[in-house]
Amino acid sequence: MEQSNSNINSNLHQFQSQQFQSQQFQPCQFPTEISNKEPLTKHDLQQLQKIVDLIFLNKSTTKMIMSAILAVAAARYSDDPSIQKTPDKPGGIFFDFAKNLLDTKYNIPSLETIQTLLLLGHAQYSMTRIHSVSMFFGMAVQMAHILHLERNDETLSSDEKEERRRIFYCIYCVERWISFICEKPIIIDDININVPLPTLTSFDTLTKKFFIAWIKLSRILGQIWNFGYSSQSLASHTSWYFHATDQKNMLKQIRSELTKWLRELPDELRCQYLSNADSSRAQPSNFSVFAGYINILFHTCILLLYQPYLTRTSGPTIEVQKQGPDGPVEMCLNAANTITEIVRKTLNYDHKSFCSFRIPFFGLLQSVALELVIMNGGEQKFELIAKNSLNNSINELKFAAKNSNLFLLQDVINECERVIMMTNGKLKLFEKIFGNFNNQSMCNEDFFDNDDDDDDECMMDDIND
Repeated sequence: MEQSNSNINSNLHQFQSQQFQSQQFQPCQFPTEISNKEPLTKHDLQQLQKIVDLIFLNKSTTKMIMSAILAVAAARYSDDPSIQKTPDKPGGIFFDFAKNLLDTKYNIPSLETIQTLLLLGHAQYSMTRIHSVSMFFGMAVQMAHILHLERNDETLSSDEKEERRRIFYCIYCVERWISFICEKPIIIDDININVPLPTLTSFDTLTKKFFIAWIKLSRILGQIWNFGYSSQSLASHTSWYFHATDQKNMLKQIRSELTKWLRELPDELRCQYLSNADSSRAQPSNFSVFAGYINILFHTCILLLYQPYLTRTSGPTIEVQKQGPDGPVEMCLNAANTITEIVRKTLNYDHKSFCSFRIPFFGLLQSVALELVIMNGGEQKFELIAKNSLNNSINELKFAAKNSNLFLLQDVINECERVIMMTNGKLKLFEKIFGNFNNQSMCNEDFFDNDDDDDDECMMDDIND
């Protein structure tokens, strides 16, 4: 009898799903990776699994979430010229349908509404619409606070607790990185969080390990923001020399946290960094896009940790005489070089790897911005290194943008190349293009000292392995 009821429910759900699809999506053309048959078939839904796990797509799935998932697919994977020519409306008709339904539910905070906001934010994600993305994620954060997703609720069932944890930590990670990209204060404070990490039992091992590692790295990113980028940041009031020699300084604590994170990184997510783009060395057999993603983000954290020290001088020239072998300029350049190399490895592994996850683009863009600045001011040896690195970074940025349907990023690339062609690319022109990064996204002068403890030495050994 139970089996019979199960079959009836399954058939009912299939009928309802087909009915919804035929009513809402039949007139639409979809990405070429998804069949153009109407209504959507089982094969179509299987193709969508590369964007989001659709295991939860059962009888409780609503039209709003379904439309938001399809909006992400259309925005990221569609080769339809009509969609490519209208980047101001990512996701096309699917986005509009989900947004119209969402407009009727803003006053009813729910997990469904939060998930829809997250999906529509991802559908909007591009460097030219980043503030629109921030608005969607900001609303998701506020609804999460209303539902107290940051708190552990023992009265709920294990399934309910797991669902809330997954949603909360998705918001947590995305909000931190998008806040950095938009140069906005981080909203979610770690001091208010007591909800455990999700168990992710239904995830495959690699996805699970990546998500947990990303959560932990995002916590460290919050410390970096408070230290170097907030309105009362310590880095803006104290010199590199002070921070490099003070054993109890916050800078040293953050570096120790990064060291610990790197030590605990699962083997499946480790990446062999190839210096000077040595293509003769084989790709590690266990390399994956997840390993590429997490290592790009790790080195982005290193770059962001050092950047506040590169703008302490009154002019465009960067002081380097007190830095030593592990000074901020050298460390930033090393991080930028490594980011570019890992981007290259990831794209070689899968040309479309950044369609599904675009936040690593932030690290590559930061590398380009950093190299432009160092190339235009500082010690000659650093200028030459930055110039060579910049060419590699621009090439990878071009390839990544082309294969990730981020066509409007080409405008940024063109401006970068125009700056490079100028006589040493004057800093004022750079600021005109990218904005003034003095307070948020450039560097300063002092960090690692030769007397650092074993933990710091271990981290640098791991980074350079």
